Amino acid sequence: MKNMLLVLLMALVLSSGVAVAQTSDSASAVVTATVAPNVGVAYSGGTVKIAVANLGPFSGEIVYRVDANTQLIDLWVQVSNLYKDGVATSLSQIPVLVAPGVQVTPATGERQPFGVANTPLPYLTGDVSVGGFIGLETEKGRFGSGTAGHFSETVTVVPSWDLKAETPIGDYSGNVVLWAMVVP
Repeated sequence: MKNMLLVLLMALVLSSGVAVAQTSDSASAVVTATVAPNVGVAYSGGTVKIAVANLGPFSGEIVYRVDANTQLIDLWVQVSNLYKDGVATSLSQIPVLVAPGVQVTPATGERQPFGVANTPLPYLTGDVSVGGFIGLETEKGRFGSGTAGHFSETVTVVPSWDLKAETPIGDYSGNVVLWAMVVP
């Protein structure tokens, strides 16, 4: 009877799923990571110096670096008037040239939809603050990268200003800001 009870108890223990002691064991887990869309814009070229000798429109060329982990991004630009001696309250200013807008050109990518690649981004109406100076902002333009899967290249921005005859001689400065936003 005792042997029968012992066999019955052993059968219950073995069939209950209790682990038998082993010298090693392992288990695995599935790990997932979600990478959120992100973008970075950098300018490291120092002050952009433009020599202006004639009245009328003149342009400056600024090269930024844009890195995003998406193929498409939206870019837009804020351009300030240029203020004498860099003083935002100065009455002596060189205004932003509104037409035709700002040329924005990625090194290998192009503006979307295809076929509008060389079209400047037009300015929106209304003044904006650009680093403490009054200026204008363009509409957003969608750009696709020339590299597969991500946007990682230089972007050249060419804004223009309009020098009037009554502008006093001197040094004028302002700001140009390139904005970027990922398109998920």
